[in-house]
Amino acid sequence: EIHATTAPSFFRLRKRLRRWRETAERNKVPYFFFTVLRESISYAFSHFNFFHVQKRNPTFEQCNATQENFMRLTLSNPQCQFLYKGEPSMRAQKVTNKAVNKEDCQAVLQEMMELFDWVGTTERLNETFVLLEHILDLPTNHTWENYRISKDRQDVYFQKENVSSAVLEWVKDMSTMDIEMYTAVTNHYRLDKLGK
Repeated sequence: EIHATTAPSFFRLRKRLRRWRETAERNKVPYFFFTVLRESISYAFSHFNFFHVQKRNPTFEQCNATQENFMRLTLSNPQCQFLYKGEPSMRAQKVTNKAVNKEDCQAVLQEMMELFDWVGTTERLNETFVLLEHILDLPTNHTWENYRISKDRQDVYFQKENVSSAVLEWVKDMSTMDIEMYTAVTNHYRLDKLGK
């Protein structure tokens, strides 16, 4: 996952990733491709807070944390949008009305299933850590540093509690393809299936 205004999307990089995998296999070099997805409602609030409320990225519209602004700026299927078209498309989605479609999201999911050895989730990030510890052969007493990139003040966060239940349902409706992708990867990539 590459974040930057000029970074290519996963979908654009997929052929290069496939070549890296083939080259590694041909040369008997170990590799492990992974990424992490986030539950859709949690993602919507995180994206709104990070890009619009906390004034971290001037290329996104800055605003106050209100339900109206949240609804106005929430994207349709943002994780699929990011993976298929990249970060710049997220800024343009509301302006150009060029959201991803079901075929785009299905193509992303198929490529993820073929290319990634693991797709974790932020909600079950400890599973990804356990897997990485095993792959990297880290000592049993290894601890992961906890770096928080958001501000420590809790009052700046706009959360589920700040919107009506109807708005939460609306976010789910805006994220149906992200939800399908999330469900598919959580069913497919499971630590218990790996015997770890």
